Amino acid sequence: MKTVYLVRHAQSQPSHEVEEPSWPLSDRGRAQATRLVEVLEPLGIQKVHTSPYLRCRDTIAPFVAATKVPVQVHDDLRERKVASTVVDNFVDIWQRSWDDFGFAMPGCESSDSAQRRIHSEVLQICDGAQDDALAISSHGNVLALLLNRLDPKFHIEQATAMRNPEIIRLAYADGALSWDAGWAMPALDRFASHYSETPLPNK
Repeated sequence: MKTVYLVRHAQSQPSHEVEEPSWPLSDRGRAQATRLVEVLEPLGIQKVHTSPYLRCRDTIAPFVAATKVPVQVHDDLRERKVASTVVDNFVDIWQRSWDDFGFAMPGCESSDSAQRRIHSEVLQICDGAQDDALAISSHGNVLALLLNRLDPKFHIEQATAMRNPEIIRLAYADGALSWDAGWAMPALDRFASHYSETPLPNK
C-alpha cells in the first residue's frame, strides 16, 4: 500500500495580464508555502509529483528545497480550464460544471473530461512509484473532481470549502485509490485561506 498526499496549492495571484499557468503565488501564498514545510516534513514523503503550473511548483518548492526529495512535473496534473480568461460570472460557471459534468465553455474542459484525466494520471503515478509515501501538488478543481470520483458525496459544497493550501490523504493498493476522509491536518488551520480571500486581478 502507498500513501498519497494531495496538496492543493497556496493562495495565488490571478491576473488579466498573465496566462493562467503562470499565475504566481500571492504574498500570502508565498508565506503559506514556507509554513507548509513544517507540516509536510513529518509525513515521510519520498517524492513529489506536481502540476506544471507555477503556483503548484512554487507551493511545493520550499519543501523540496528543505528535504531534497526528488520532484517530477506531470502535464496531466494541471488545472481544469474553466474559462478562457478571468470572468465575472465564475460562480455561475462553477455551479453549472458541477450540475452538468458534460458542460464546458468554448475551448475549455468539462468536469467529466478533467475528472477522467486526473484520476488516470494519479493512478499511473501511484502504479509506477517505488515510494511508500508521495505528494501530488495540484489544483482545487481537479482534486475535488478526483475526490468526487472516489466518493460521489463529495460535491460542490465540499469542493467550495477547500482551502489554499489543503492536504488530503489517499491510499493506493491493488490498482485502486481510496480516500481517508477521516484524516485531517489541523496545523493548516493556522494559515490556510478560503478561495474568497484570493486577491482579485487588476482590471
